[in-house]
Amino acid sequence: MPESGIDLFIYSFWVDMLIAFNVLILLLRLQDLTDFKRDLSLLTSRLGTAQDCL
Repeated sequence: MPESGIDLFIYSFWVDMLIAFNVLILLLRLQDLTDFKRDLSLLTSRLGTAQDCL
């Protein structure tokens, strides 16, 4: 644990950066999930159309 004021500032800066990085990773994973759901919906729609044509 840091003892001086500047060490505490640097420590808290890196902790904040780590938290921001983790939030960014979570948002990217959420975006991937949203894209997957959209693609799955499109595929399901196309399969339904193909079944109607048969």
